[in-house]
Amino acid sequence: MSDINKINKLYKQGKSITEISNILQKGCSTIYYHLKKNKIQFQSMCENCDTIINGMQTKRFCSKNCKDKKYYHNGYRNKNNKKKCKNNYKKLRNKVINIYGGICVYCGISDERILTLDHVNNDGNSDRKIRGAWAIYKDACENINSGKFQLLCRNCNWIKMLEYKEGGAF
Repeated sequence: MSDINKINKLYKQGKSITEISNILQKGCSTIYYHLKKNKIQFQSMCENCDTIINGMQTKRFCSKNCKDKKYYHNGYRNKNNKKKCKNNYKKLRNKVINIYGGICVYCGISDERILTLDHVNNDGNSDRKIRGAWAIYKDACENINSGKFQLLCRNCNWIKMLEYKEGGAF
């Protein structure tokens, strides 16, 4: 049986071009060329809605709408959802600032724009890498009396960090 007949037979059995390529030890472009040369109609399924797509085997979605639904459903690329997440983050941050008194522990400044949540044990960098800022703020809300966090202005926070690196205590 010639390669063209084998390709046609396997394709009619429902095998994909990649599967045929693996079975016959031929490149995908060779198989695609043979199928196109024999004018076999390509069919694939949309990754989002599973409708049959006629045309190119490499086409993954039946429409732009399906592509958008597949990739933007969780909202990390959706502008409206991004604004919503940003607003929720600001609300949570403001809640934490209010819970912890709204003033810097060391200098007493009360401007919310420069107040930050500080890890008392200086493990904030590793904690942020593991859990992220959102989880840290949630933890700070739930465990107010744990002694893990304090409110500092950015200047005091930087001074604390520099003195900690130099071996001194703040």
